[in-house]
Amino acid sequence: MKISVVIPCLNEEKNITSLIDALEAQDFKREDYEIIIADNGSNDRTYDVASASSADKVVVENNKGTNNARQAGYSASRGEIIAFLDADCRPFKGWLKNIWEIFEKDKNNEIGIASGPYRYTDAGLLGRFLSDIFQVLMIPALRILDFIFRKKWAIALGGNMAIRKEALEKIGGFDVSFVFFGDDADTALRIRRSGYKAIFSHNIAVESSARRFKKKGLLRTELNYVKAYLKLYFKG
Repeated sequence: MKISVVIPCLNEEKNITSLIDALEAQDFKREDYEIIIADNGSNDRTYDVASASSADKVVVENNKGTNNARQAGYSASRGEIIAFLDADCRPFKGWLKNIWEIFEKDKNNEIGIASGPYRYTDAGLLGRFLSDIFQVLMIPALRILDFIFRKKWAIALGGNMAIRKEALEKIGGFDVSFVFFGDDADTALRIRRSGYKAIFSHNIAVESSARRFKKKGLLRTELNYVKAYLKLYFKG
C-alpha cells in the first residue's frame, strides 16, 4: 500500500460523501491507496454515513481532539505515506499523485513531512486574497526566524499534509494532549527536529471551507495560529 488517507471527523455527516467522491476521482490507482475515516466521537450520523461509503476502514476514537483521531487513523493504516485531510477539504484531482511523487523522488528518504495550502473557495474575494497572501508569506517569515534564532522550522496544515510513516514512528506518533491550535505545527516541528526535511508545496493544494474564519473572524483566527506556532517554535 502506497498511501493511507486519514480523515478525522467530528459531526461531519454532510461532508463525508463529497470528500470520498473527490478521493475516488483521483488520478491515482485505487489499489494503491486506502481511505480511513476516524470518527472522533460524533453524535450525528457520521459513523453510519462513513460505514455506508466506499471508505476502506472506519475507526472510532471517542477521546476528543484532532490528534486523537489522527492517531487512531494512523494506527489502523497500512500505507508507506500517511496523508491527512479535514472533512471539509476537497483535494484536486492530482493531489495523491503529486504527494506520491514528492516522496518517491526522495531516494534517500530525507523528507519526513509535506504539506500544502488551502484554497478557501467560500471566503469571498478579500478573504481569499488575505489567506493566499498569508500562506505565501509564511515561508519567508519562517526562514527569517531560522536565520535569526538558528532553530529548525517546519510548517504543516493539518487538513492537508502527508507524512512518511517511518518518520511518524520515529517521533512516537501524534501528541494527543493537543486539542486544536498547534497540533499540526507540533507534529511538523518534531519531525523536522528529529532529522527529517519538511517541505511546503503549492502542488498539493486543496479546496477548503472558511467556516472557522466566518465563525471567529479571519484576523483573530490567523493570530491564534501564529501565537500557537511561535510558542512551539521557541519551546525546547
